[in-house]
Order: sequence, then structure tokens, then C-alpha cells
Amino acid sequence: MAPATAEPSYPRVRGLGSAVFPWFFSSTLHALLCVVLVLSWNRATQNAPAASGISLEASFLSSSSDQDEAPSIRLDEPPAEGYFEDDEPLLFAEQDPRPRGGSPALSALLNEEPAVSESGVLPASGSEIGEPGVESGIAAADQLTSEPPPPNRVQGGQALTGVFGIQGEGHKFVYVFDRSGSMDGHGGAPLAAAKSELIASLKDLGSTHQFQIIFYNEQPRIFSPSGNRGRLVFGTEQSKNLARRFVGSITASGATRHLDALAQALRMNPDVIFFLTDADEPQLTPAELAQIAQMNEGTAINTIEFGTQASAPRDNFLVRLARQNGGQYVYVDVARLPRGR
Repeated sequence: MAPATAEPSYPRVRGLGSAVFPWFFSSTLHALLCVVLVLSWNRATQNAPAASGISLEASFLSSSSDQDEAPSIRLDEPPAEGYFEDDEPLLFAEQDPRPRGGSPALSALLNEEPAVSESGVLPASGSEIGEPGVESGIAAADQLTSEPPPPNRVQGGQALTGVFGIQGEGHKFVYVFDRSGSMDGHGGAPLAAAKSELIASLKDLGSTHQFQIIFYNEQPRIFSPSGNRGRLVFGTEQSKNLARRFVGSITASGATRHLDALAQALRMNPDVIFFLTDADEPQLTPAELAQIAQMNEGTAINTIEFGTQASAPRDNFLVRLARQNGGQYVYVDVARLPRGR
């Protein structure tokens, strides 16, 4: 009997199948997940809305274009607050100063009537003085010699205000008013009327405009709320309230000295000076008038004369002062003024 042949033995690899199968399954699963993610991403990208934010596209029509459409601005997505237009443009000198009819607040402001009654305070007569700036060579304020527009108007950022019918336009104003003893005559009517006109004029000024007040007899008395004499103050409500108190404190006394008060006003370089006096004497001499014209750097000097005659004088130093400095002159018969007390 032949001996049995022994079969060769091989080492068995244990767990090979169990190791390969999980790896293959995991790889296949991850590949499928990647495919699903890629397909989902492509579909989401194709259906996604436009990117957030604002995209502006401005198109401008050439002057030679045949199209009649106006330049357009397209907003792909409006901002959260919405696109708006300001219907009240800032007023600059180059823009049309007339208010828009759709602004009731501004219209109400511009149509506001002065609180001070002008009944019985209007001058007996008024006249514009020739061609402004002829004798002095100083730049003339052309608008001051045209027909005065209504009060309480702002033109190109400038204020338009007046005293006894004389209009002045600009950003900076100085009021130089006589307070000598003669202003207390006629029952105090001259000084009381001057104060009322000054306070009414201040109402026309805005917070961006500047002003100063000088009452004078032998010496100037200057409004100085901050303690700095000779400086213009802005037309804020606080400043105007303080100015009203200052004006109310003024009394008439003493003699008259014009030149010092006018010189102080000119050193402030205002656009307009309103100069009011009832003094026939002393008059400014020709030399003093020439000195004022030389000091003047473009200020329009409007003169208001209080007098006891029924009609204005043909020519005096106040007429010449206005004519030589681009201003206007007006005469007021004090007999027509209401009594101050």
C-alpha cells in the first residue's frame, strides 16, 4: 500500500476579505457623496439670485444722439432705506434763489410778516443816489439800487433786509445809529422808531449771517455779548435775543460825533452799513467823507436822515455819503413817527 502523499501547506491570510471590503465600501460612499455635492452646487449656482449689494449703471446721452431720453440711473437692487431725492436744494449763489412751491415750511418762513408795525413810520420820501460808486471808485452794490424785493428773503445764501424802506443784501451787516440827546425829542419818537426798525431788520438774518450794532453820541457804544468789542456776531436766536436786550437798554444823551462810529463799522468789513442820524450839525466835512471813502473796501453805506422838515433836503453830507459809497439815502419826517412814550 502506497504511502499517502502529504499536501503542501500554505500560510492562511486571516481577515483579508474583512479588511478590503470596508475600505472599498467607504471609498465608494465618499465618491457618491462628492458627486451629489457637485451636482447640488451646480444647480444652486444656476438658480441663485443676483449677488447682494448695489450696482449702479449710468448712461449719458451724447449731444448728437437722436434719442430724446434723459440720462438714466439703474439700480439692480435698491438700498434698504430706498432711493430718494432732496426736494429742497442747498442755496448757492449760482442757483435760482426762488423757493419751490412744494415747500410749505420755507414758503411760510419767506412770507412771514415783521412783528413791528410800520404804520406811521414810513419815510416821507426816499431816493436812490445816482450811479453808485462814481465818486469814490469803490465797487458798487448794484442790487441795492434796484427795486427792493419783499423782505424776509434769502438770495443765494445772502440775507435781504431793510431799515425804513432801504434794502441791503449780503452776509454781514452793521447798524450805526445815533443816540444823541436830540433823538429823545418829539416824545422819544425818533429813538423808539429807530429801535423798532433795527429789531425788525434782525429778524431777516439767519444763523449763518453776521451783524453788529453801534449806538453813538460822542463815543460809540458797541454790542459785545462775548466781551470782544468790534467783532461781528452770528445771527443765532441767542445772539438776536441778546441784541434786543442791548437795544432796549439804549437811552438818548449827549452830543454827536459821526466819524469814529463809522470808522469802527468799516473796520469790520461788512457788506452793508445802515447809518441813521438826526444831526444837521456837525456835518461830515469833505475831508472826512474822503477819508471814509478811502477806508471803504466795498461796503455799501445806506443813510437814513431824521428831520423836522416836511421834505428831504436836495443835498447834504448824508446824501453825499451814500452816493460816494454805493448806498441809498432816505429822509424820515419825525413829525410822522408815533410817539415813543
